[in-house]
Amino acid sequence: MRPGQGRIKVIGIGVACLDYLLLVPRLEEVARGCALRDFRMQGGGMAATAMVTVARLGGEAQLWTALGQDRHGDLIIEELQNEGVDTSQVARLPGLRSPFNFILVDGATGERVFLHPDVDWGRGNVTPGASPALALVDEADALLVDGHWNGWAVPALQHARRAGIPTCGDLNRIAGNENLLPLIDYLIVPRHVAEEVAGEAGVQALESLAVFGAKLVAVTLGSEGVIYLCDRKVYHLPAFSVKVVDTTGAGDVFHGAFTYAIARGWPPHRAMAFSSAVAALKCTQLGGRTGIPTLAQAEEFLESRTA
Repeated sequence: MRPGQGRIKVIGIGVACLDYLLLVPRLEEVARGCALRDFRMQGGGMAATAMVTVARLGGEAQLWTALGQDRHGDLIIEELQNEGVDTSQVARLPGLRSPFNFILVDGATGERVFLHPDVDWGRGNVTPGASPALALVDEADALLVDGHWNGWAVPALQHARRAGIPTCGDLNRIAGNENLLPLIDYLIVPRHVAEEVAGEAGVQALESLAVFGAKLVAVTLGSEGVIYLCDRKVYHLPAFSVKVVDTTGAGDVFHGAFTYAIARGWPPHRAMAFSSAVAALKCTQLGGRTGIPTLAQAEEFLESRTA
């Protein structure tokens, strides 16, 4: 926490989108037609949902991203602002279509299928015009990147490294993000990225990811919890048992909670348990953000499960 400041601040750089969530009885029933159990339109995106998580937990969250000058972009911004996320550094670009997804959620398992336009928003080193002032990074207690809008992310990570500000990475692919990896202190990836790197999602994957230089590397495994390598030791943290409604955004929420915890100066093991609890609570409601808890709710849940 910055000296003299009452709240921690986190900057997230990456994608923001709009999700159309459709809860169906079973995914296999969709092809032959079925009644919707529920429907919700809600903001999504890796870095964006992570920043909503930081704000719900009581931190200051600022998002750096780019959106189109369209209705989807308006709705995305409106929801972020309602959640208390600072959107002053969001670029609105003419000719860009704001990201959106249709998400089919299995009512029996909470698993989902994404349908989205064939557009790779903000990948690689694309820079949407002038970047936010890097001096803003000096005001942050931690920085999170998700592999989108890397033209902004790389200089921000470099600035954070020089300033001693911890950095976290939420990457859903390694290819195209190689320039980010040496600048990330805490690298947490989903199972498919571990398999991309090492052909499996176990210890070998952790060791392969650690080569890039992070202090901690982790692989999230959904209902199997998370494995992580820290101080040359491998740990497995089982997932908390909850009634799962929807897993959409669980990884994004995990990353937001973890970055918040690191920004507060918590040790990695405490940050991992806390993030797992926050992500578990998210999964109890439809939507990537609906179930994100407050700090008090998360701490109460964690205390009840570890007492």
